[in-house]
Parts: sequence; C-alpha cells; structure tokens
Amino acid sequence: MRLARSRVVTPVSTVCATLKTNFVSVLFWLQQIKAIADAGAKVVVTGGKVGDLALHYCNKYGLLVVRLTSKWDLRRLCRAIRATPLPRIVSKHTIWTEH
Repeated sequence: MRLARSRVVTPVSTVCATLKTNFVSVLFWLQQIKAIADAGAKVVVTGGKVGDLALHYCNKYGLLVVRLTSKWDLRRLCRAIRATPLPRIVSKHTIWTEH
C-alpha cells in the first residue's frame, strides 16, 4: 500500500508579494549607490556589514568599500580627513533637501 504525499502549494499572491519585495530592495540599493557615485565619491567606509547586493552595485559603479570594525577607528579616520560620518547610506543631495 502506498501512502499519498501531501503537496504544499504556495499561493500565487505570496509569490508575487515576495518578488515585489525583492524588486523594491534591488531598486532601493541601486538608487542609493548610484546617488553616492554621482556625488563623486570613490570610497565608502563603513562600520557595519555590507550585503552582497550593495557590494555588487558598489563594484558596478567603481566604489571601493572599506569596513572598519571599531567605531573609534571610524571616528579617527573621519577626523583625520575632515569627513562627515553619516549614520545611514544617503546621498549628499538627500541630506541637503531634508533640512
């Protein structure tokens, strides 16, 4: 006697919602990194992890990504080169228009 296997079918609405979420994520990273590259940046220094998708777009636009594990090293670097540390990835134009 053979037992019938139960088959799990994912609803189409769930698949569409997942694809839409992934597409929005891709567009978000593409726009953010393109804006940074258009602003003239050549290097992005971060204290956090860099995802694969963000790293892909940084490579596409010729940006060097450097990760410093210590927040104190990050602050020292910013002070040494007179850079402004940003708490999140945004373009310079976005910062100016928010105020």
